[in-house]
Amino acid sequence: MISIQTQKQIEQAVDILKHSGVAAIPTETVYGLAGNVFDLKAIQKIFEIKKRPFFDPLIVHIGDLNQIQDVVSTFPDLAQFLAQTFWPGPLTMVLPKNSKIDSTITSGLPSVGVRFPQHPVAQKIILQLGAPLAAPSANLFGKTSPTTAEHVRSEFQNSVFVVDGGACEIGLESTVVGFDESFKVIKIHRPGAITQKMLEVALVNYPGCISVLPEISNVAPGHLKHHYMPHIPLVILENGAFEMHKTNLQNQLQLKNLDSKELVLSADPVRVARELYSQLRDIAQSGATMMYVYKNKNHQDELWTAIWDRLEKAATLKI
Repeated sequence: MISIQTQKQIEQAVDILKHSGVAAIPTETVYGLAGNVFDLKAIQKIFEIKKRPFFDPLIVHIGDLNQIQDVVSTFPDLAQFLAQTFWPGPLTMVLPKNSKIDSTITSGLPSVGVRFPQHPVAQKIILQLGAPLAAPSANLFGKTSPTTAEHVRSEFQNSVFVVDGGACEIGLESTVVGFDESFKVIKIHRPGAITQKMLEVALVNYPGCISVLPEISNVAPGHLKHHYMPHIPLVILENGAFEMHKTNLQNQLQLKNLDSKELVLSADPVRVARELYSQLRDIAQSGATMMYVYKNKNHQDELWTAIWDRLEKAATLKI
């Protein structure tokens, strides 16, 4: 149920988007900085506000399946099957782009990432606007993604209008998948809440010889070595390095009069994913000068793959 206050914010956002503006909107993954995909002025504002390089493509969000025809030039059977199985939800598919989609959005690539978000507020904004939205995460490029409206306000010093849809349910960016030319192989370009195992289980019901393979690619956002970074250094201690280095690390920090804090991860990956970016932001704003996290070898669930993908790109150093 959408509150009266949120409905008013939706109407304000739609009005801004109709006039070449941008607005931050909630999705189930993270908050996005949204602009009308058919308004190049709005698209350029997204890059400018985020300080995002133009070589990093934007994901396009649709409000219902009817809008897919305005975004992609072809919608193959396998992509349709995945849409029926996982949409609306945290899955982005990279498909051949429609000529209506400006190459600025796709960083000059012939393909476009498209997603149908599950969040009712995001859907309502897109449908009331009557056009899909380009919506990368609503944060400065390379920094920690926002999962609450307050994160966005803090990031941009209240200079961006934000629709408050509450805390994001999932908390990590969408899984991004692409395909081989024959559409017989699914390639996971960015891990997320839709895991490799989930895709493989779903494909049992799809005819044909299909495989699912991890493959990092520049067609997906967040592919750079450093991304999602907090405003203070993050150090990952792995493979037993925690106990080995903890005393020395603390001694060094004391000598330099620095304050370190541990990023504590619970045993539940769903909870960790939901709270991760909030934790990174809270520690960064706590007065600490650095943070560290212990990579537990028991974190083997597939969702941990997505969590550690984000943490390793957010880290300044791994020991």
